[in-house]
Amino acid sequence: MQQLETIKENTLRELTVLYVEDDPLLREELAKFLLRRVKKLYLAENGEAGLELFEKNKPDMVLSDVRMPVMDGLKMSEIIKKKSHNTPVILATAYDDSDLLIKAIDIGVDKFIKKPIKIDILLEDMYRNAKIYFLEKKKHQTDLFLQAILDGITYPNLNNIINFIPYPFYIINASDYSIVYANSSASKDNRWMNMTCHKLTHKSDTPCDSEEHTCPLIEVKKTKSPVVVEHIHYDKDNIPKNYEVHGYPILDDEENVVQMIEFSIDITQRKIAEEKFMRLTISAQDAIVMIDDKGNISFWNNAAERIFGYEQQEVIGKNMHSLIAPEKYYRKFLQGFDKFKATGQGNVVGRTIELTAIRKNGEEFPVELSVSSIQLEGLWHSVGIVRDVTQRKELEKKVEEEMEKRLQSEKKIVENECQATIGLAITQIIHGAKNILNSLKGGKHIVDIALNNNNIDLIREGWDVTQTGISRMEQLTHGLLDLSRFNKLNLQPASLNTLADEIIHAFHDMEEDTEAKVVAETAVNLPEISFDYKAIHTAVMNLVSNAIAACQEKEYKGGEKGRVLIRTFHDENYAVMDIEDNGCGISEDEIDKIFALFYSTKFSKGNGLGLPITKKIIEEHNGKLEVLSEVNRGTTFRLKFPVRI
Repeated sequence: MQQLETIKENTLRELTVLYVEDDPLLREELAKFLLRRVKKLYLAENGEAGLELFEKNKPDMVLSDVRMPVMDGLKMSEIIKKKSHNTPVILATAYDDSDLLIKAIDIGVDKFIKKPIKIDILLEDMYRNAKIYFLEKKKHQTDLFLQAILDGITYPNLNNIINFIPYPFYIINASDYSIVYANSSASKDNRWMNMTCHKLTHKSDTPCDSEEHTCPLIEVKKTKSPVVVEHIHYDKDNIPKNYEVHGYPILDDEENVVQMIEFSIDITQRKIAEEKFMRLTISAQDAIVMIDDKGNISFWNNAAERIFGYEQQEVIGKNMHSLIAPEKYYRKFLQGFDKFKATGQGNVVGRTIELTAIRKNGEEFPVELSVSSIQLEGLWHSVGIVRDVTQRKELEKKVEEEMEKRLQSEKKIVENECQATIGLAITQIIHGAKNILNSLKGGKHIVDIALNNNNIDLIREGWDVTQTGISRMEQLTHGLLDLSRFNKLNLQPASLNTLADEIIHAFHDMEEDTEAKVVAETAVNLPEISFDYKAIHTAVMNLVSNAIAACQEKEYKGGEKGRVLIRTFHDENYAVMDIEDNGCGISEDEIDKIFALFYSTKFSKGNGLGLPITKKIIEEHNGKLEVLSEVNRGTTFRLKFPVRI
């Protein structure tokens, strides 16, 4: 384990890294960590600056944030991958976005990691990508070197150069498979001498001749061209591993293959990854389908068999769209496929869309499709992840139907409630108007009697009754108008303390008539709020008037007198005003009724509109009106206004 960690550390120390992050704190923090572990670190604050540094310094690896100003990480990565597709790019983001992930795959991003970045995961990803990058880089150098040998170019210190190659390297006689030369990566202590290639790499006395192990030398002799095959070889420590074997012919003057240059790349880790991928696709619940540059199916997992009803052998090599896509999509597919073959881009690439597909039995069903593109050996292939959403669509339909039923039911209930409310309101209005009308009739009757008897005093009494009725009718009319119409608020910054002082002054001269003293306790540094001064003044006057009336209804003992307190204070996000009295109080049964239209505890003195109007005004200010009361102890109405409306 310690040896492996040392290998990882040494690999990272050979690495030059471009780190792009717009957050200066994150950039500085991670930079301090990376500077101690990599060979060279370049820092940029956005994609545009990152591109400039990449062009200038050609770093081995790019680590970048995604969402940045000027140019984001995806766009920068796309440009870098076009310029240098082998350069590993690792993107970090705090967002869960499947479309973003698909686009990153399309661009060729090598790794996607979540923020906040976990250092151990980052280092592991950097090591894995660095290892692949350095191997690819050395392979490219080896290819150039081999081509130079085949072209007859002479290198000084040829033996040292060949031994520098990190892969097993051989020169093999075409006539008898004997090894002419092998480097230090192929064999320890020159064990290759007097051995054949099959004896050294396969521990076999005969050349490879099975389908599993196609002999590269036989293929090179047949084609007189380079070949690539996959073998299981024993390495120089006699450990069997998976290798990608490259064979290059060496021809004589008559174009006969006399020798073959062979080098082998260890692909054991790739094979393990492929096996993991196969297990993943086998266990996946969604269909995974790959098509080649001709539109033919090249991969079909178990879930695809279950969803579409076709077994793998039935579909491989068949045109996907003619097999599982409805005819209505075929024309659009043909229109876009030429562009896809040329660029790997298309209308559905990098997106998740909903459409329909066809099962083997001809059933058309809804699916959710996510498409990405991948380039293999210079040709664009498409990978689709297909999810059968039949059950989801059926559930959505049931939910919609249920919601529609519920909506219609609630609509009917609301209509019934509205009709009942309107009926009740009309009844209450008629009742209120009838009471006032009776009062007017009473006044008229008194006036009629007075006129018949020429009684001036009785006329005045009848006229007073009539005037009271007219006044009550005016109050009823104005109250109904206030409740029914929407008043545009004239919001201005003001203090509840100023309002409290003004109301105290208004009631100061009325104390002898009301038999209740109105006082105030205002908070220091109470924050100003925005409210319609006239509207809130009306609401508070209603509440103070009610409080005074409650005091008048109570018989005080032991020298106690009626008292109404207006108190202001600051409660978290609210500016609060309490209207508190020590009057008769409100019973529990009446508490739930006091805001109902036309309900009054003042008997004939009230019209039942004051509290509904007050509540409406407070709620129009996004405020709250709360009430606490105890019979014979008093009542508190609490007005709460958000500091910012």
